Amino acid sequence: MKKIIVLATIAITLFSCHPSRQRDGQISFRLKDIHQQDYYYKVHIAYPLIESYWSNCRFEDTFNREMTSFADSTMAEFEGKQLAEKKQVVDQVRGESPNPRPDYRYEMSLTHQWFNIYNGMLSLRFKKYEYALGAHGNTWFICYNFSASENRFLTIDDIIDRSTPEKLQELAELISQYLDNPGDCFAVTADELDNDFENVNFTNDDIIFSFANYQIGPYACGTAVVRIPIDVLKKKDLIQPDFLKMLHPEN
Repeated sequence: MKKIIVLATIAITLFSCHPSRQRDGQISFRLKDIHQQDYYYKVHIAYPLIESYWSNCRFEDTFNREMTSFADSTMAEFEGKQLAEKKQVVDQVRGESPNPRPDYRYEMSLTHQWFNIYNGMLSLRFKKYEYALGAHGNTWFICYNFSASENRFLTIDDIIDRSTPEKLQELAELISQYLDNPGDCFAVTADELDNDFENVNFTNDDIIFSFANYQIGPYACGTAVVRIPIDVLKKKDLIQPDFLKMLHPEN
């Protein structure tokens, strides 16, 4: 009888921790918000950590560990060996300029946007902005997609089928079709997507493709965000079937 009780307890624990069995509201998040600034630089980093209602959930540790590591490495990169050189540049420019800007300093910010939190499928995008005392700052995107049920981060190839040149070409054509591109400022080719195509997110209905400054056009074009319905990609066999099963487990 004792063995039966132990097995039942384990089963209940595993069941209660399985995200697809929970209401969406049972995954909550807290925001880590870091601000640092001085005479030479200004930094703002904001990133989420899971706070679930359950204990013994491995996916919470997996997700939070990656978010913390990413934020720490971003800060360390900014404050790294070039920081002393950055300070010298600020001192030099301010010393040489008769009317230096009071806010003339290096800047870096890391903010994020959620696209999906349903069925234990998490999709968020970080936007990193950095100003390095040039004519303008630059913006990059870093995307994370996570399956709580599988306790792992998803790669682009877990979501999109890019296995052949033909599929890459079809993907490029769809992105060109759905891209808001006034004046034909951006240029999307299969080669560019193959070599520099890393930023993908998802909602329940769409796949979102994000392109940073210079990625598919000159700086004047800005950044680009393209939403393509999953049904459209599915008809072209560009969505991985296993991803669809994770996204819509009820189907």
